[in-house]
Amino acid sequence: MVVDDNYEVGAALAALLELDQHTVEHVADGRAAFAALERQHPDLIILDVQLPGMDGYAICEQLKHNPDTWQIPIIMVTVENQRAARLQGLAAGADAYLQKPIDMQELDVRIHALLRSKRRTEQLEQAEDVIFALARTVEAKDSYTEGHLQRLACYAVAIGECLGLNADDLLALRYGALLHDVGKVGVD
Repeated sequence: MVVDDNYEVGAALAALLELDQHTVEHVADGRAAFAALERQHPDLIILDVQLPGMDGYAICEQLKHNPDTWQIPIIMVTVENQRAARLQGLAAGADAYLQKPIDMQELDVRIHALLRSKRRTEQLEQAEDVIFALARTVEAKDSYTEGHLQRLACYAVAIGECLGLNADDLLALRYGALLHDVGKVGVD
């Protein structure tokens, strides 16, 4: 998806990307981008900073804080060549930041790298789903342990919060609690 309010620039970028066998939807502002995202999630978003209504930084930040869209790679583009603007884009969650006019070779390399990374993450999530299914299988073997994994995870996270652990550590603690009995899959 290309989000750029300048029709000529957005359409030209979309056409160049289509030449490289990408399917591209061009939208002109944040409202249209969010509407398009409700229909279908793109593999990647190229997002202009200067947009009417809501700027690219706000759109990026909103997408990266939404559990349904946080994994979509975002490349922010702007005419601004200021370090502060680039840092603001990265702080908003952008995965890359390019200056206009866009170097198409650099854009192509970044797109391929971000899509490769996204595919790897998706594969890890599938493996994670299998592991959690195994953990639920252990719990299902015995009615006495029903709900045990969820209770243990809640207790572990509550204790971690009391200890002041950060969000990443709390997530790891939750996963550890949910998976602590996975070895019992093969044990009577």
